[in-house]
Amino acid sequence: MEIRRYLNTRLWRDSWFESLNANEKFVYIYLLTNPSTNMLGIYNLSIAYDCTLNEQPPRRCIKKLEEALKIIYCKGYIIIPDWISQNAMNPSMKLSALKDFDNLPDKVRAALPV
Repeated sequence: MEIRRYLNTRLWRDSWFESLNANEKFVYIYLLTNPSTNMLGIYNLSIAYDCTLNEQPPRRCIKKLEEALKIIYCKGYIIIPDWISQNAMNPSMKLSALKDFDNLPDKVRAALPV
């Protein structure tokens, strides 16, 4: 089954996004669209490996995204709080999201925003 990730184009006009440098924009778009992101916008991933950047730029970008409350980094997992609101979900996608939630480790579920 083909996996698609959609990015709302209004992101490019968001003042927060406009303030990011090129690496930060790349990392944020990568976090939103990479193939490891599940239907909840949560995954365990080595971003430096996938982005083929050396380790420092992604770490700095992750820290900045955390400070801006755009992501939560929890014990090796990336959580994108706005991921679901940025993606239109049909009923089968919602069922898939529920399955993904059931498969999350307890430590990650505890870190999820209400």
